[in-house]
Amino acid sequence: MMITIGITGGVGAGKSTVLDFLEEKYQAYVMKADEIGHLVMEPGQSCYEPVIALFGRQIIKNDKTIIISTHIVSDVKSICDEIVIINEGRNVVQGTCSDITSIGNEKVFLLDEEYENNLEGNYYVKDRISKDNKSYIIVLSSNFIEQGVSINADIEDGYLCALKDI
Repeated sequence: MMITIGITGGVGAGKSTVLDFLEEKYQAYVMKADEIGHLVMEPGQSCYEPVIALFGRQIIKNDKTIIISTHIVSDVKSICDEIVIINEGRNVVQGTCSDITSIGNEKVFLLDEEYENNLEGNYYVKDRISKDNKSYIIVLSSNFIEQGVSINADIEDGYLCALKDI
């Protein structure tokens, strides 16, 4: 019997973690609607011409400013010169991809899940992963975490640090 499950939630809610688990544990077929939506809007694909027809050819001119609204931070990394992060109607942070990423620098740590109860201060558990029968967490923290290993920040880390004031 086929079951269709919808997963929804805000950025950093853990959707990808749940999808990865379902795919690995139950060999579920995972479709990420946002990724599919972007693929079908590429030149030559099924939605490209209808989008141009709806918004006009002026949206593809190089001399125009294009504003993209998305909750998928990684989408804007490769196509935007400037990023503005808005939360509850207020501008949280604005800058280039490098500017946003740098907000997370020295604030991203990988550590054994067993240390989670010892965390202090302002922190956010971004992800939970398992490897070789051991559980780990990726934590964003304004405090240095001695038990953890500092890892490189990406644009999503910078976004989450700005949004959660870490």
